[in-house]
Amino acid sequence: MIDNNFSDDDLEYLRRVDDVSSHKTEHSPNYLTDSANVLNASVNGSCKSFVDWALNCRNSKVVLSLKQSNSDTPPIELEALLKEIFLQWPSKEGHWLWIAQRHTARSINRQVMDTLKQGLRGAIRKTPPAYFTDRIKYRERRKQLK
Repeated sequence: MIDNNFSDDDLEYLRRVDDVSSHKTEHSPNYLTDSANVLNASVNGSCKSFVDWALNCRNSKVVLSLKQSNSDTPPIELEALLKEIFLQWPSKEGHWLWIAQRHTARSINRQVMDTLKQGLRGAIRKTPPAYFTDRIKYRERRKQLK
């Protein structure tokens, strides 16, 4: 289901993401000791930063194949890609299919990229799938066939 025909730009993007996620040292802001999350204090409060949210190679390929999807992509394929991206968090049965049926591939892609950016920055509190679902509710919906 995942397309392996990537352009040179896509492969360069994968290399950059892998380099960024593999260079975490103890001086890096996303360095973890034993725990899975760290509290980052700020003026506005605190939020949990999940370091394992950083893209690995498998997720990068899924995101790139999601980028290549268009309005002709069936919702079942979009559902499979969303399940792959948010695999480590539990979700209700049929939730990702419901999202894929009601939203365009473009809006799903836009929100996935925004969620990834927020996750890498450490701005998502606990569950990225909940953040993604909340954000996509207020975006354009897929046109219903009559």
